[in-house]
Amino acid sequence: MTRLLYVLIGVLIPMLPILIYNYSVVNIDVIEGMLSQVEGITQGMYEEGAVLPFIYLLETEGLISLVWILGLMLASREALSRRPNRRDRIMLWLTALLILYGLMALLSTGLHVIVLFGRTIRTLVPFIVLICAYGFAPYAKLLGSKLRFLLISALAVLALMNFATAANVQYYTVLVREISDEYGTISFSSQFVPPSWHHGFPNPVHEDARYELLNAAYFYPITEMTDLPDGEVIMKVAHPYNYNPWQYEGMTPEMRDIINRDGLYIWLIDKGPSVEE
Repeated sequence: MTRLLYVLIGVLIPMLPILIYNYSVVNIDVIEGMLSQVEGITQGMYEEGAVLPFIYLLETEGLISLVWILGLMLASREALSRRPNRRDRIMLWLTALLILYGLMALLSTGLHVIVLFGRTIRTLVPFIVLICAYGFAPYAKLLGSKLRFLLISALAVLALMNFATAANVQYYTVLVREISDEYGTISFSSQFVPPSWHHGFPNPVHEDARYELLNAAYFYPITEMTDLPDGEVIMKVAHPYNYNPWQYEGMTPEMRDIINRDGLYIWLIDKGPSVEE
């Protein structure tokens, strides 16, 4: 508890001057602003907050999440050992992890104050990694250097596979620029029906344009999709929403189901010569 108190004091020391300056000089109540911002974040589903960290990490981390589960189990076993140095350090990180998760579950499912996003859940990861390091350490020492190197290399490959998936996501902002350079005037639309809203269209809609670009933006909420318009499909690219972590940034389970069931793509349709032509 003493160390936790020191941590809280360490956080408050740099924060208090900032809060006081904003309130007295700039006339901005930072705390009130943060609370009002939280109240405005209602995308997603409060009720799934308690289970969302488990779903999110399993869905987005793949095999790495199974390694973490094993590490947490080994660390919990190590926490029951009679070696105070190891037990105390593991208990510190386990306590921090449980408190952080408990606050997430309480404020979302319990009190309906915040909706959990994937980016919020990722604050658990540093504590999970620290705990796993202590859980694996005694067993890693029993292995030979070559086997230990192979296991670490395998974990690195698993992590790189996750990074590679993220690196291969094609974002609509880049596609729009490239397509506009090649095809000129484009009409923008989507397969979603109201009340879904979007942002990200850099150009106005041109009804008489020959080429129509569908779904090249951020959409919320995700609704059932309509059929493609008439014309020749020139391009089909997976929308970033097909990347699992993006599906946990304010989406409900129903929205995720729609994307995973049907897939969401960015389409470029050639509707034939325009009216002007």
